[in-house]
Amino acid sequence: ANDDQPEETGAAVDGEGVESADSADRVESSDEPAPSMLAENGLDRLLMAFSGNCWISVKDATGRTLRQGEQQGGTSLQLDGKGPFSLTLGDAGAVDELILNGEVVTLPTNSPGTVVRVSIP
Repeated sequence: ANDDQPEETGAAVDGEGVESADSADRVESSDEPAPSMLAENGLDRLLMAFSGNCWISVKDATGRTLRQGEQQGGTSLQLDGKGPFSLTLGDAGAVDELILNGEVVTLPTNSPGTVVRVSIP
């Protein structure tokens, strides 16, 4: 049993490892991941994910309200508009993720129950 085990494990790991590394490289070097992060027509794309219920207001540079109201925990939101965006978040602790054009945005605070007003970028 000892003689068989290292050979099988070694062969499986080497074979699969090389294949998956190659296919991962091909996926990364393709242009597919980028478009989902950016909106069309030169607009900026804002992605938000919520871990808890949170009242939000999002306006773009033109002053247009893109979204206002309560977001449910466990949901995410995608908004396209002209940056910079003005955000009012009713509960900073409920915002799990904030991404602008593929870049992660860090809020000034993530204290639960704290209202955050921020302009990004």
